[in-house]
Amino acid sequence: MKKLKIADGELGAILLPWYIREPERLEAEKEGMETFFPQFKLNKMDDGRYYWRGTLRPGVLPDGWAWEVAAIYDNAHPNSVFGGAVKIVLLEPEIETVIEALGWRPYSLIDCPNDGIYLCTAMVDDMKNSHTKYETTAVQTLARAVKWLTALELVMAGDLSEEWYNEPVDMKQIVFTRRAFNAIVTETIDKNPDETAGALIGRLLQHGVWIVVDTVPARLETKEQQTFEYDMNLINSLANGITKQYSAELSVIGYWRRYPDSVFPQIIESISKSETTGYLENETLSVFVNCVPEISLKTYHIDTQYKYTEMDWIVSDEYIPEHILEYKFNGLSELPDLKCNNENN
Repeated sequence: MKKLKIADGELGAILLPWYIREPERLEAEKEGMETFFPQFKLNKMDDGRYYWRGTLRPGVLPDGWAWEVAAIYDNAHPNSVFGGAVKIVLLEPEIETVIEALGWRPYSLIDCPNDGIYLCTAMVDDMKNSHTKYETTAVQTLARAVKWLTALELVMAGDLSEEWYNEPVDMKQIVFTRRAFNAIVTETIDKNPDETAGALIGRLLQHGVWIVVDTVPARLETKEQQTFEYDMNLINSLANGITKQYSAELSVIGYWRRYPDSVFPQIIESISKSETTGYLENETLSVFVNCVPEISLKTYHIDTQYKYTEMDWIVSDEYIPEHILEYKFNGLSELPDLKCNNENN
């Protein structure tokens, strides 16, 4: 059996926090913050992550309204991740207080079970369109936070409408994990040339970004002929088993299907000419797999009026916020204490 070879010290370096692996990067972060945001002080959380704490004053509201914020370095820092590898969290006032006062939720927010609600400061397109490796810094993230808070203060002062401020950016996109993408293509290859399909497990983030974490099969066979249909009892049972493994709330967000090669062009043409003919309770995804002349994917968003909109898609674990891919249990020490009740035995 071939053994995995790891150079001396390499494994330890992989497991070390970013500021120990790259002390020069930490010094660069400190220098940048001292230059542009000297009012912020560096602290360390109990879990070992560094964060900056200080106040921002956009200057729109009277009396120099101060927002106390934290800029928390993720373990992924400085790598690309949707939402930003440095999380901006409002400390005073808390974002929940702001939402309650406004009566509506600002659009550019992401929920995290560990750090609470934070400001989205990095879009998928930011990372895709960058000509070099996209990396996050505290200065860059706080600069975007100032822009966001300035616009929010304009709304609070009555100089900017809620509609203009909260208008979503039309950037619908699907991000497949490597696991989900491989599940789709390997199932397609294994069943080729037969029709096959599955359900998509994941969640919708703000800004129209859909994260597909995993898939479950949705195909049945009969002795007379191979047929395809959605067995919702089977799908729900399998999906329930998968979603329980993750800390984040996941659900069935759509379906993928490989049609027979002979009808695939007609299917796509019919979608492009389709009109609103029904109603869906929730928006969903539809992914079509084509195998002629080579394997390719067509991805669509379906709104509640059954309108199809083609979407861009990418495969990346790195772009996805860490908490979405975090398993519920990562070791024996995290397991609950299941005591058997033997009183009646």
